Amino acid sequence: MINLLIALRFLTRVPVGKYPKDEKRLGKSMAYFPIVGLILGGILVLVNWGFSILLAPLVADALTIIALIILTGALHIDGFIDTIDGLSGGKTKEEILKIMRDSRVGAFGIVGVVSLIMLKLVLLHEMPLEIKRGALLLFPVMGRWAMVVASSLSIYARKKGTGKAFLDYCGRKELIVASLIALIITGGFLKILGLELFLFILALTLLLTRFISKRIGGMTGDTLGAVNEIIEVGTLFILFLLFNLTKGIL
Repeated sequence: MINLLIALRFLTRVPVGKYPKDEKRLGKSMAYFPIVGLILGGILVLVNWGFSILLAPLVADALTIIALIILTGALHIDGFIDTIDGLSGGKTKEEILKIMRDSRVGAFGIVGVVSLIMLKLVLLHEMPLEIKRGALLLFPVMGRWAMVVASSLSIYARKKGTGKAFLDYCGRKELIVASLIALIITGGFLKILGLELFLFILALTLLLTRFISKRIGGMTGDTLGAVNEIIEVGTLFILFLLFNLTKGIL
């Protein structure tokens, strides 16, 4: 239970009290990242439902995306921006990591984050009503599960930093627990469609992890945040495609 609360405190702005800064426990808490994603998804369902009563669907969807950013303190978006800037501006590992450390935001980072938020909004707005609530529940789950996959299969690319605890202490046990939780959640809410989503997201996460690790020799806290953001968009996109293909719409 304590590890779940640690994960909730790190990943969100939900007030759950203070806990000792134990790097090992922080890394082990990754086993419960999908549950934190489910909590966030549940809040998003309620937020979207509430706004939809009073506002136009597009406005309600935009406010739902903003709610997620507020709930997470833009933690992963910040990592996404730094990662885009680093990968687009640096040629060597050292250059990429140096750019990612820079507090200034580059043009590629701005374009990247605007594109990211636009994609989330459009995909959510165009999501078939039959699976929209399921999509709201699942895309935060899959993003946080993807971070566990990436952490368990990588090494830390720097000598020290915020993400080191995750890369050092997230191992096979955390990966298995998190994967089982994610699989149960996806299968439970969307049945076969959820299981298909799980496999597609696993493949996409492995590709992302391999690509980033090849460029900088591992992962960092920033790149884990980028993985989360990309997988959130990927989840919405894959759900949209799978559902429409199943129904013969596309």
